[in-house]
Amino acid sequence: MSVAAAAVALLSVVVGAADHQGARAAPTGAPADEQTRSPDTTYPDTATPTSPSTATPPGRSRVGPPRWVAVLRHLDAIRSQAWRQGDADSLNQVFVPESDVLAQDRRRLRAYTGRDLTVSNVHLDFLRVAVLERRRGCVRLDVVDRLDGAIAVDRDGWRRPLPHDRATHHLVELQRTQHRWRISAVSVLER
Repeated sequence: MSVAAAAVALLSVVVGAADHQGARAAPTGAPADEQTRSPDTTYPDTATPTSPSTATPPGRSRVGPPRWVAVLRHLDAIRSQAWRQGDADSLNQVFVPESDVLAQDRRRLRAYTGRDLTVSNVHLDFLRVAVLERRRGCVRLDVVDRLDGAIAVDRDGWRRPLPHDRATHHLVELQRTQHRWRISAVSVLER
């Protein structure tokens, strides 16, 4: 399995590869639990997107249930910022504490920061999202995504594009913890 595929396996939100090191972004979301929806704007109801980070981008068709696509995009935006800033602690907002996927993404990020590199444009393009199972506080999603355009930058400003990712099929498990959705697990699904 290629490094990019292994990184994608982490979470289709976990990061591509540069210098044969993975670096992929992971989605995490914030809408209120379906059974206890609240008007709390921190977790917007994605049926009616209210912010640019949760809205369907112009020119893109809907790829799945708007609520869960918005959750994934929200988490992806937080993860992208953490990677751009080299802030491994911010990944706690994306992944369930003490999860394997959090530990793996932190290791990848620290591998870059340890070489004085930052990684920008770590965004996933969600091609398809489908709900497989939904329980109170937990949802399993069938996701096809692709990372494209990530760039590693050294302290002198030298930019190196990371390898392009192919569309990858994942099982993404979200868990509601501390009043927000976070990624608890990601695995690659064979087509």
